[in-house]
Amino acid sequence: MKKTIVACTAICTTVWGLSFSVMKILLNVIEPMQILALRWLIAAVIFGVMVAMGKIRINLRSPYLKYALLAGLMEPCIYSILEIYGVDLMSASLSALFIATIPSMTLLIGAGLFHRKIKKLNAIGIVLAFVGVSIATVFVQGFSLSGTVLGVIVMTGAVVSAVFFSFSNVKASEEFDAKAMTFVMAVMGAVTFNIISLIMGYGAGTYVAVFTDWRVALGILFLGVGCSVFGYFTFNKLLALIDTSVANSLAGNLTTVIGVIAGIIIAGDSWGIATIIGMILTLTGVWLSSRTIEQ
Repeated sequence: MKKTIVACTAICTTVWGLSFSVMKILLNVIEPMQILALRWLIAAVIFGVMVAMGKIRINLRSPYLKYALLAGLMEPCIYSILEIYGVDLMSASLSALFIATIPSMTLLIGAGLFHRKIKKLNAIGIVLAFVGVSIATVFVQGFSLSGTVLGVIVMTGAVVSAVFFSFSNVKASEEFDAKAMTFVMAVMGAVTFNIISLIMGYGAGTYVAVFTDWRVALGILFLGVGCSVFGYFTFNKLLALIDTSVANSLAGNLTTVIGVIAGIIIAGDSWGIATIIGMILTLTGVWLSSRTIEQ
């Protein structure tokens, strides 16, 4: 199981970490909702083929189906929309700090609403990782606390939806495996974002763009296959194997580290001694959190 946990963590954090740089490139060509519509459509098609081949089975009469649907509603549907518009309403750096609170919020909500015990080492690791992300974000050149009240509300909603996605996912995993869960998410995401994209007036241009611009084609393939299929499949597997707060800490914080490194190398983002210190603290926090897996 330990090898599976390491493999799942490595895959989801690598593709999600690289996704930030890919998204920046795509946003120069198409709109955010078009990106969401295309990436989840590709994921839905892939999983649809797997269902047709009998590789994935969904028990529509299962009492756990409602938890699977709730997980799909929380993420990608609600979370992705709130995240996109939250970033639009406030600075990117402040948005990153909000997203970095997901592991801590998972721990607190799990203890408060679901009466889950908090392991001391787990709590220390999550807090330390958050401090590391904060240092790497706050002290980087260009950091800004600018943001509207609406932006704060929207990003808070994104964090809460991510937390409830994790808990509903864990409950659904008692019946549905990681492939089935990712299939549900892909279908719900594809339907939701494509309908919104059409309502917003993007029309057929969204789909034509894939065949007329190689940057869009490669970027969407990476997000659709890499992030939506492999990324969420491995993360769903991770949620089924370990505690939700630990899974969020491993995936969330390592994704941030890889995202920062990719941003520096690929996009030329600024960095300094604070970035290095922040990443060291984050990795230390992740390591401490991971120690609770064996306890």
